[in-house]
Amino acid sequence: MDRITQAQDAVDELGDIMRKSLLYLSTKSGFAQSNASIPVTVSLSTVDTAEVLAENRELLVDELVTKAKQLKILIASLPDPVMIDVSDDQLAALSTEAEQVNADFDGALRECGKPDVLITRKRLIGMQNKSSASWRMCSSG
Repeated sequence: MDRITQAQDAVDELGDIMRKSLLYLSTKSGFAQSNASIPVTVSLSTVDTAEVLAENRELLVDELVTKAKQLKILIASLPDPVMIDVSDDQLAALSTEAEQVNADFDGALRECGKPDVLITRKRLIGMQNKSSASWRMCSSG
């Protein structure tokens, strides 16, 4: 398994640990009155004792910290991003080539008699162009 996949899996596991920790703490700890004028109106029947809760809380914290440290090591071991030096002329040529390929594909769809696929494809391309244009505005600014 490559490092980026390991890092993604570690992030997923970290989120899962956090979710399970919150679930445990919200279902197994009792409600304490923090203000004398606001009474506790809900009581849980499955509350753990203070000792068990403290023990389990320590285990949850240890597991969370261990996974966070593993993720930190994985992130540190990822290779540096590769910067590709591409000129505006090369980008324009690639864009022209992509437009030609798209036009050829649209022609093939018309010949096959698939107008519904062609319409859906044009909508997707329009959505993609809008999102890439907004991305370009954000990244250039």
